[in-house]
Amino acid sequence: MEKFWFAVGRGFIKLLVSLFTAFGVGLLVFGIAAQDDPQFWQSRNPPAGLFFAIGAGLLTAAILLVVFFLVPWWWSKPASTPEPTDGNDAVVDIRDELNSTADRPHEYRFSRYKAPPT
Repeated sequence: MEKFWFAVGRGFIKLLVSLFTAFGVGLLVFGIAAQDDPQFWQSRNPPAGLFFAIGAGLLTAAILLVVFFLVPWWWSKPASTPEPTDGNDAVVDIRDELNSTADRPHEYRFSRYKAPPT
């Protein structure tokens, strides 16, 4: 349960960082757009710079969420898959070990059936 709360906390922090960064980018773009137009607040229609700033903020949030959530998952994938085996390489015969530890308590180990040599 502890790992679950750590994962939720990390996700929440990633979400907050992306939202605050997006808000900052939006304010920066809005400020740059408002700086060039002296009649910015006097117009009857909503200023175009406002929509541009909202779009820049949403795009920044989307990019950061992809980077924060998908890039670590992408890096943790194995670079290549192991070659398939026919099963004979993974066979281990431990019958001698089990017989030699008869006087001591031991755990039960199971292995695949090893066919006798022909």
